[in-house]
Amino acid sequence: MHTLVAALVAGLLSAGALLAGAGTAAAAPGGPPGAYYIQNVKHGFALSAAENNVDARPPKGDEDHQQWEFVARPDGSHWIRSTSRSGQCLGRSAANTSPRLVGCGDATGGWWLHSVGGERYALLTGPGGTERLTSGPATDDNVAWPFFSTVTDETTEWYVTPVNPTKTPLTGEDLADPTFDQLTFLTTHNAYQNTEDIPGVMGPAQPHSIVTQLNHGVRGLMIDVHNHHGLIGVCHKPCSSLEIRPLENVLADITQWLNRPESRNEIVTLFIEDRVTAAEMKTAFDHPSVQSALSSLVYNPRTEKVDERGWPRRSEMINDNKRLLIFSDKSEGDAGSREAFGVMSGKDWTVENYWSMGAGLGNSNWRCFSRWSDIPLTKEEPKFRRLFVMNHFRDAPLSPTYTIDNGKLQNRAERFCMPAARKKPNFLAVDQYKDGDPSPLTTVNALNAYTYHGDTPGMGGTQPVWQVPRLTVMPLGDSITQGVGSSHGNGYRDYLRNHLQGRAGVLDFVGSLAHGNGPDSQHEGHSGFLIEQVAADVESWLYAAKPNVVTLHLGSNDINRNHEVATAPARLGALMDRILAAAPDVTILVAGIVPNYRPGVSARVEAFNSALPGLVAARQAQGRKVFQVNIPTLKTHDLPDGLHPNDNGYKKMARAFSETLARAEVRGGITENVTVAPPSPGAALSLGDGDVDFDADGRTDYLVVGANGSVRVLLNRGGDGQGGWEDLGQVASGSSLWTGGQVRFADFDADGRTDYLVVAANGSVRVLLNRGGDGRGGWEDLGQVASGSSQWTSDQLRFADFDADGRTDYLVVAANGSVRVLLNRGGDGRGGWESLGYVASGSSLWTGSQVRFADFDADNRADYLIIDANGSVRVLLNRGGDGRGGWENLGYVASGSSHWTGSQVRFGDYNADNRADYLVIGANGSLRTILNRGGDNRGGWEHRGYVASGSAQWTGAQVRI
Repeated sequence: MHTLVAALVAGLLSAGALLAGAGTAAAAPGGPPGAYYIQNVKHGFALSAAENNVDARPPKGDEDHQQWEFVARPDGSHWIRSTSRSGQCLGRSAANTSPRLVGCGDATGGWWLHSVGGERYALLTGPGGTERLTSGPATDDNVAWPFFSTVTDETTEWYVTPVNPTKTPLTGEDLADPTFDQLTFLTTHNAYQNTEDIPGVMGPAQPHSIVTQLNHGVRGLMIDVHNHHGLIGVCHKPCSSLEIRPLENVLADITQWLNRPESRNEIVTLFIEDRVTAAEMKTAFDHPSVQSALSSLVYNPRTEKVDERGWPRRSEMINDNKRLLIFSDKSEGDAGSREAFGVMSGKDWTVENYWSMGAGLGNSNWRCFSRWSDIPLTKEEPKFRRLFVMNHFRDAPLSPTYTIDNGKLQNRAERFCMPAARKKPNFLAVDQYKDGDPSPLTTVNALNAYTYHGDTPGMGGTQPVWQVPRLTVMPLGDSITQGVGSSHGNGYRDYLRNHLQGRAGVLDFVGSLAHGNGPDSQHEGHSGFLIEQVAADVESWLYAAKPNVVTLHLGSNDINRNHEVATAPARLGALMDRILAAAPDVTILVAGIVPNYRPGVSARVEAFNSALPGLVAARQAQGRKVFQVNIPTLKTHDLPDGLHPNDNGYKKMARAFSETLARAEVRGGITENVTVAPPSPGAALSLGDGDVDFDADGRTDYLVVGANGSVRVLLNRGGDGQGGWEDLGQVASGSSLWTGGQVRFADFDADGRTDYLVVAANGSVRVLLNRGGDGRGGWEDLGQVASGSSQWTSDQLRFADFDADGRTDYLVVAANGSVRVLLNRGGDGRGGWESLGYVASGSSLWTGSQVRFADFDADNRADYLIIDANGSVRVLLNRGGDGRGGWENLGYVASGSSHWTGSQVRFGDYNADNRADYLVIGANGSLRTILNRGGDNRGGWEHRGYVASGSAQWTGAQVRI
């Protein structure tokens, strides 16, 4: 059974009770039990119970037999009973060609309701749905004749609108910061026609000047603009030279008032009855007295993409200083060119009821029907809600009629116009705005205590109704994700959390970092990171946090630094693929990066963002839950430092992420518990490398080894952001006689420069002394300098300076970490090797694969380091080794991290202070440096962060450092 049918059936009267005239009808969705209006979707006219015939007429509340009750019948259909014509129901004529009133027991009185969505229905004559109640066109005499048809379009669809709709109190963010279309504004009809701006005017519509009206709380102004003998001015036709005011003077009144310090938080809307050309109007807008102010203040809903995103929150308009909306009633001819200077066609953005309630004296006509026959008050748009301008005035403003009418403003708004438009009025337009009991401003304040709109789901920009058991959100990116630039340090994250409150049984923001004063401040926003730097660690972050939603905003640093810009979109796509490979069911919301208004950078931002739809579409085609977030345009004042948003900018970002997450849940669903694969192993460990100083400046350099042993060198000049890297290019061509996996680096001849060592499977060693490398002095091939042994393999071999003579020695590490040392006296045929035998006995607490050698305490002797799986380090200082001074056990000097594994850790003297620093190599060769200041509890570690971004051209397994 359909939802509405089920709702109507629940607790309904029996057929016998109905025939007896007893009982109360049950509810349609969205409304309490009671009466309903049935309005045609095409033109908004409501079904009216005439004497015998049934027609559709302009909505008139309860004054035109337009209210109906639904009562269930045993067969699943409903009687639709008139509330004002006792015992009469909606039925069909004898010929079954048109509707008419019948007794509620009549066999033709059954109707089957088919939901189109929300309160939108088709009324079927039979359970098979062969014929539908259909409306003819609305005619000039304000009547439309229904008939039956098998067509399915808007003429066959009807809104079932509660007479007393549910009014939702404004609470939370909607109360503190409502959207523009949630507000109601006091509006003055013929605002210019007042005795202060035009002394002596006959029949003034308003008692005070426009400025005084604004001071008294008026926020909507209606004016008429004419060309009076070449003067583009404001007047009521027929204009007179005594009454007309130049349009620029009226605009100056408004803009000067808005620019007062005490008006900084106010928004004004101007409605123009437009009787001039666009070119004529533009002369006033270009007048030197107003041109600058207007260009700053005018809010253009087209350029602000209201038709895509809905109306902004009040704070957004205020913070953007876009606080003046201007609508023209022209929609034909040259109207389009008005948008160039911010004057919008009202027919594109508003609905408006017919203006007159009758003559200046006498009875009122309180019907609410559209001013424009082609745009009913009920007209819906997919992504935004039209603003409802409710006119409430007569042909002429005569006392005491306007006082009486204004006192009934709320009554008419709620009983007649709100149901007719299926939304709360946004603008209440009256004459003599101060008169009435209660006053019009009192009515405005009453309407601003709640919101009501009967939007069909999927229309009007309404957010889908959704809730999930669990939302575990990982904000991922750089300093913008961290929240740099926000007053509270939360960035968009806490605003987004507020949007998501109530959407999940469990709501948790996750990540290894925490910034800001919010109640849930975890994230993965890494300040300064490039795309590949985030990619290097994203798997370990995902595994630790196990999010089911990732909000991704990344690429600003790449674009701003002009770093491999051409490949930035592809690198971002590769990052998304890494996320999806680790967590296939995760939902990714990927946002375009915020603008940068510096010359040259803006174009790069636009190019990067334009690639995002393709990246998203490609992954959606693979069945992945990837969605693009359309970040609203951030203005220069949203980016005070040119790069990071302020609070206003972050609010815009949060709203965009929230809207996209709602769309993602409806379209793809959010997996409650996402399975995340453990991180892929780190780059393969190069166990044999000592300090890799290619140019003898005391600092370890960055070497990339090819599959055949070729070598590319980047000299360490301080690293990214601290002096950079000097790329020497290829310095060794490699050989077909060995592979890159056999190549080690260590200083064999004590000249301070690392040499090229080739190690065979049995530990034999061939040495090529570094004389500058290819093209810079070449290599001196010493040939084989060590013959190896059948007692060990190359995997056990390390190279390190054990005795502080500047030359690397030959160390063999057993499975339990025991160490045998052969001191380098020149090598085979050149002084040989001095065997010290075993200098360390090893331990059952670690294995040989965990052992590294590096100079931890700057005494030039290699110390014994044990690396755990998470990268924690314990140190035994070399005092000569077993039987020769022993080892000094420092215990743990570094606690490791969940961000990397021990296999990614290297040691090298990065800053030339003779102490081995802690280096972490990412899968793409990115390098993170932590300078050795003594280690935990002995001076600590200085985190430099990422000093090399890596490259798509090589992997971390190829990097030696």
